[in-house]
Amino acid sequence: MNLFFKKNTKKEDEVTPEKQAEEQTTNEDIEIYSMPEKYRTEHVKVGKAKITGIIILVFGVVVLLIMSVAMYYILFAGSDEEKQSTVSQSLNVEKEQKTAVGNSENDTKQESLDKNSRDKKEASTEILPNQLNSKEKVATSSKEDIDNQESLMHSAIGGIDSDSDGLTDSEEQLLGTDLSKADSDNDGYDDLVELKNFYNPAGAGRLIENLNIREIKNTNYNYVVYYPAEWVKKNSDNYESVLFTASDNHFVQIIAQQNYSDQTINDWYREQFDLTEIETSLFVIGSNWTGLTSLDGLTVYLSEENKKNIFALTYNIGSSDILEYKNIFDVMVKSFKFID
Repeated sequence: MNLFFKKNTKKEDEVTPEKQAEEQTTNEDIEIYSMPEKYRTEHVKVGKAKITGIIILVFGVVVLLIMSVAMYYILFAGSDEEKQSTVSQSLNVEKEQKTAVGNSENDTKQESLDKNSRDKKEASTEILPNQLNSKEKVATSSKEDIDNQESLMHSAIGGIDSDSDGLTDSEEQLLGTDLSKADSDNDGYDDLVELKNFYNPAGAGRLIENLNIREIKNTNYNYVVYYPAEWVKKNSDNYESVLFTASDNHFVQIIAQQNYSDQTINDWYREQFDLTEIETSLFVIGSNWTGLTSLDGLTVYLSEENKKNIFALTYNIGSSDILEYKNIFDVMVKSFKFID
């Protein structure tokens, strides 16, 4: 006997015709509602409308950007081009003006160089005949004096000239020019040519505009002279003697000596050096004076028109045998000028 087995004795409900009719009657009494078709598709149309609106908005923004860029170009870009054109024209005009000024300055410099050459020739032809007419014999100096001066002249040599322009490296350093270029400022004229004609070899303008050149005015003896700004200037109490010393102890000295006999420079020179005749090559012509130079060219003697004083300008190389500043000395002599 199976104690754990229990027969399912529950009977299923039987569906009788009466129950079936009752259920059908109940179902017929319940009304079923559904959403209308237009409401069920309305959200789809709204979504499409939003997308269309976004597209229109984006298109409108793009159109506005294009219009803004076009307006900016019309209002400002055209103006910028016009300004650029105006500036370009202005620069061209300025460049043409600078070129014209540069050409004018070069023409003026060339005219000045030509004029200096003509003036020197004219002065030589004007002064020397007058000296000859005043019974000045033009010949040679005494034999002893010539031997002594030529010995000094031949023993001295020129300093180093790296660019072969005629200026020693020491002189170029004084003037601020380029030791490796014959034409430091690229104006078409060599440095030495400009220096000798009192133009600035290191740049534009006259020589006195070079910051390395100064001018001294001696009011006691009424003269002015140029000298290198780097050199040390020392003078006596009454400016009878003025000394300009370089860093290597080369120096230039200007001495004034009273001319008691009121001699002409020629008479004084002959007397001092015991000469009977004077070579034409020894005459020196300044801005408002005439003088005589020693055979070695390192001393120049000159006098005022009133013959009150005799002036001696000397370049002393000391114990050296190198002429480092001969061109500077020549410029100092040429710049020497009597003033009222």
